[in-house]
Amino acid sequence: TPLPVYLRSRPARGRGVVLIGAEILLACLSQLAAAGESVDCLAAAVVRPAPERFAGVEPEPTCALECVAKLVNGLRGVVAALLRLKPVAVKDASTVLSSLHIATARLAELALGSTGENQALAYGCLRDTAQWTVGLVQGELPNDLGLMKSAVVQLTSSQAFLQIESRTDDVELEPVDQLTLRMCRASKFHTRQPDEDDEEDEDDDVDEQELEKFTLRSIPALATIVLAWLKTELHRVDWAIAQLRRSVSVELESGSDELDRSISVERRICLRLSALSHVLGRMLAGSLPKAMYDQVIRSFVDLHRTWALLTRAKLACALLPITESYIDTLSLICSELNTHAYTLITEKYSNMIGTAPAVADSKKKEKEAVVSRPKSKVMRDSSLVSSLVYQMELSEKYVIQLSTKFKTPLAHYLKRSTVRDFRIKKSDIPEMPLSDNEALDDDGDIVVSDQEEEEEENSSDGREGGKRARLE
Repeated sequence: TPLPVYLRSRPARGRGVVLIGAEILLACLSQLAAAGESVDCLAAAVVRPAPERFAGVEPEPTCALECVAKLVNGLRGVVAALLRLKPVAVKDASTVLSSLHIATARLAELALGSTGENQALAYGCLRDTAQWTVGLVQGELPNDLGLMKSAVVQLTSSQAFLQIESRTDDVELEPVDQLTLRMCRASKFHTRQPDEDDEEDEDDDVDEQELEKFTLRSIPALATIVLAWLKTELHRVDWAIAQLRRSVSVELESGSDELDRSISVERRICLRLSALSHVLGRMLAGSLPKAMYDQVIRSFVDLHRTWALLTRAKLACALLPITESYIDTLSLICSELNTHAYTLITEKYSNMIGTAPAVADSKKKEKEAVVSRPKSKVMRDSSLVSSLVYQMELSEKYVIQLSTKFKTPLAHYLKRSTVRDFRIKKSDIPEMPLSDNEALDDDGDIVVSDQEEEEEENSSDGREGGKRARLE
């Protein structure tokens, strides 16, 4: 139904009633988010206002889930209605979208403890919200940083319910992956850098008008949200690896149901890590602003730490085989992503000395004034690079141990920063002038004349005689 006249936004006269109401709702949900039951009471009071609701009577659990689901659906409708009034009600839509994020998180908690029709109602509402959020992010969003940040936060929190029946990680993370790809392309577009022709991206045609929606100011903010979500997902994978290692710590019999279940869990962990690695690989290979390099490298350190935990869990149980999903993830992380990481490190940390600005004094203009970077920044960068190299080498150590244990060649999937093996090329050695007593034989070797050899023998005999005399 249309809004009443007294509730319509009045942007020309300052803060309207809709904006004030949206901020009050967001403030209440933010304060009550720590206690989930209080959010249920607020949802019941908003959806079904009645005198007994304000008399301290708590709603029933079934009514709470239904009210929260209706609140989520209602907030979605409010955001859609406000976006139709853009650019007038953009700030209102951003505030309501933040309230929708809190209500969706509470509905996900209620869905875990429900059964039957209530669970179907909750997951149906969560799936609809996830699909609506994907359409919102991929649609024509206004160029407003607050609204885009709220939309990306809602996307990262609700993307888990996109394909809850198929449980496909690539399909589940595809919206976040496509968002990351567009941000990287937009960064190249704004910095006027040539776009590399990747085989995977040939079919993705992105219009320049869509790239202009992401500015150099909004790209770091949105990338920070994606990296924070990525860190949370890696922590969940760490928890799953800990549960896997606990389940396989005891002696399992070959062919048992528990072993098959553990192998299935390990395969799901590898597929999840592979999907997360694709998202992080976009940022490692893309041309994000240099201010984001530190955060991207920290996320890559966390990814290697998680990969080392998984390899150690496989080392703890000899019955867990080396699956195809493990090899694919190993090739992606330790070969492809390591190459991008080395390039990123070289680009950011190779120039440790910068050039000072021009000096007004005419006598000093002719000299190149070189200034060193601040000591604190140099120490921070060196510690970050050291942590990354340590985690890489630790992961490679566990992979080599696993390869030795199962007698499976895995070392060729590891990408090192420098070549450890070398050979001497005679063609590159410069020719040195020969002395008077030296000559070349037929094989090209240097031959010393007999006279020089006799002089060397006499000098050595003289040294030995003097040494014996001193000893006597």
